[in-house]
Amino acid sequence: SICLILQLALPVMAFAVSTQELVLKGGTDTNMAPPIDHYKMVFQPIAQRFGFHFDLKIVRRGYYPRGGGEVQIQTTPISNLNSIDLTEFGQIKRFFGRAFVAGPLTRKIAHEMSQTAQKLIEQKYPNIPIEIDVVKEDEKQAMGTGTGIIVGAETTTGCILANSALGKRGVPAFEVGKQATESLLNDLACEACVDTHLQDQLILLMALAKGKSRIRCGPITDHTKTAIYVVELMTKAKFTITEYSPLSSTTSDDKATASSKLSSLNSYIIECEGIGYQQST
Repeated sequence: SICLILQLALPVMAFAVSTQELVLKGGTDTNMAPPIDHYKMVFQPIAQRFGFHFDLKIVRRGYYPRGGGEVQIQTTPISNLNSIDLTEFGQIKRFFGRAFVAGPLTRKIAHEMSQTAQKLIEQKYPNIPIEIDVVKEDEKQAMGTGTGIIVGAETTTGCILANSALGKRGVPAFEVGKQATESLLNDLACEACVDTHLQDQLILLMALAKGKSRIRCGPITDHTKTAIYVVELMTKAKFTITEYSPLSSTTSDDKATASSKLSSLNSYIIECEGIGYQQST
């Protein structure tokens, strides 16, 4: 997975003393990892709020098991990361997405995924614009056979959330579209400002940033709990998790939240006083 390597490389590249370039080859859309579209549509703009800017070019997409994808990254050096506050949900202003097929698969599959997503969104949010691109990948820009969809939402306060799903042999296209869309709708139902798959990716950036960072999420994932544990050991930064209340952001200390407390409609504030890591010269 190119994206899993990016998770390791980008924080290191951010604090380099000069512009860094990286060429990664492998899978752009793989199981058990974020797809490259999530990095480009969600992680990249949120990283910019930390003051971290990078260019990401998808040269070629690659799918399991063949791989062969290629992504080029260029980072701009920074002296430190800014703290962020992503706790105000606002109102949903648009839905966006991308449904794709590659290889011998027909464009009809992508259309079916897109139509399923649009119908589910319209049932819940009937008057909000939806734009989901339907793409048949050029064979020169995609290696192997693959299909999938990413569905996202942007709010009036600048929150960007998305969820995705990959097609599998024997799984109808409408089920793939339904899986991605329902996951997004679950995040929106609890007015999360950070989606399920972004929460753990922000933990290291929050710890390294200068000042107090706060993000509002749905139920805390095991990936996020693990990231917090490891990052606290590495950086000595301290995280707190509290159940969100519109009247108070410190309703109850939820550092060791019991599984029984987690509800699909609950949201939580993850807070960290960053260590203010500085670029080495």
